[in-house]
Amino acid sequence: ARAVQAGDTVAGHGMWGRDDDDGSYWIGGMVVDRAEQGHGVGRAALLTIVRWLAERPDCAVIRLSYHPDNVAAVHERHQVLVREPLQRFSAQPVR
Repeated sequence: ARAVQAGDTVAGHGMWGRDDDDGSYWIGGMVVDRAEQGHGVGRAALLTIVRWLAERPDCAVIRLSYHPDNVAAVHERHQVLVREPLQRFSAQPVR
């Protein structure tokens, strides 16, 4: 997990992990402080994590998890897929 910062302020956190069985990395548990939501902080953090993981030689695929009822998260993940058209990238709802 890493802290998400907006300037000098900690504005949330992002978590990821690696599945040793298939070599995929999962990104989930993205949390952005309510005061920072809607300002691009979450999207910037997610893009940073995706790009960082994509550069790893042991990264076979990157998967995003999100709750399907979280409309903002669904939209954000779609925007990342549009910006980062990686062949090894998928977004999946998790309940």
